[in-house]
Amino acid sequence: MPTNEPPNWMVLRDAAQKLTHRGLTPFTRSQLIATVHERYPDRGESSLNPMIQGMTVNLKGGAPGGIGKEIFRSVGRGLFELLEPPARSATQEVTPGAITLQAHASGSENGAATIHPVREQRVDVTAKRHHVWNGTAECDEVSLRSSNLYLARRVNRHAVLAYMQSLFLPALGLIVNRFFERDGSPHWQWFVDVAHIQPGDTIWLARDFYLDVVIELDGTLRVEDTDEFIAAVREGHLTAQEAEFALSVTHDLINALQRHGNSMATFLEEHGVAFPDATPLASP
Repeated sequence: MPTNEPPNWMVLRDAAQKLTHRGLTPFTRSQLIATVHERYPDRGESSLNPMIQGMTVNLKGGAPGGIGKEIFRSVGRGLFELLEPPARSATQEVTPGAITLQAHASGSENGAATIHPVREQRVDVTAKRHHVWNGTAECDEVSLRSSNLYLARRVNRHAVLAYMQSLFLPALGLIVNRFFERDGSPHWQWFVDVAHIQPGDTIWLARDFYLDVVIELDGTLRVEDTDEFIAAVREGHLTAQEAEFALSVTHDLINALQRHGNSMATFLEEHGVAFPDATPLASP
């Protein structure tokens, strides 16, 4: 694990807080691990499961790194909840049922911030490969659509997600994604990365500026990882100009979505963009 990545006990705690904010409590081991994999897909179940055991106050054994943390309580066979639910101030509801600003704690065990540097995505248009921070994936489709780039591919090594579509929109500073589970059902309506995108003849490069805008299946709109964004600015991973760009893009998107009832399709149509239809491949 890179030294600037948080330890397993911390990402499990943050995942539990995210589930609790979503109203999913008690939660299962599978839900907890799947939530970790949304951001850290390389964290293996073989290392996370014993850590969960060690972090649970009324269970015995587990990984030494989790023992004594006393983060979870077992409330039934395979069911857990946070021993101390996060304070309401950790999530700010801007419009009830419509927008949530959500921050997930990040930092080292002694409280010092350890946010990762800006992560990059690179798309090789000719070779149809998608290079991300934790590996490279072969794409089923990579195509230029006007001034934008579209790709579709399987999601590798993930407990829940199996397929994804991404539309890179340089003029808007957005990567609009749809993720599908193993049975072909959508995981969210939309997941949007705020990013600086540099088009190229054969290589497209995108720098992810931490903030994500998520539209849940019920239409709820959330801005995620504001704490990571703040830490990145504080630690110098983003310049003032980049931070201003990211905030401006995020605010413009939220305001536009609110005008359109949180409809991403309408927002895209307003900008002359249509998100391609696709039938996700079933995961074996």
